[in-house]
Amino acid sequence: MDLPFFVALPIVFALSDRGIGGLLRRSFVVGTLIAAAIALGWMGYGFLAVLIAVWLVYRTIPWKVGGSLTPRRTGQVLGSLARHAMPMLAVVGGSVWFGTKPEAAIPLAVYAVAATALAVAYARFVDGLASMNLGENGDANDKLEIVRGALFGLAAACSTVF
Repeated sequence: MDLPFFVALPIVFALSDRGIGGLLRRSFVVGTLIAAAIALGWMGYGFLAVLIAVWLVYRTIPWKVGGSLTPRRTGQVLGSLARHAMPMLAVVGGSVWFGTKPEAAIPLAVYAVAATALAVAYARFVDGLASMNLGENGDANDKLEIVRGALFGLAAACSTVF
């Protein structure tokens, strides 16, 4: 993968994750990423195009599907992990089609664990605020979305090395 992807992907996904979270119109983010995926596919980056498509699915489905925005119970944490692992599973399943090695899923597995840990930490943060009768003003969620998106972009870039 070219160096520009290693720089661009964390930025693009940080903005996209935060954008879908409310910074931008969801339709704008989805449309832009679909156009980018199509363009990347035409340019011979089909693997990256599929990662974008899978990220869009996982990021736009309601949080109650496959986890919770604030996982607390074991089932919710496992659901969150499964949700965050969707891109990794797509890589494993699509490795034959794209000719990539299954090892390309490793950075995305690390991402799934890290994103789940962020979600659990956010749930604990929200619970701590609630215990003090304080409400979350959205700043922590905004930062979580930016960090989670950047981590995904980095994992996606790293997965293209294999």
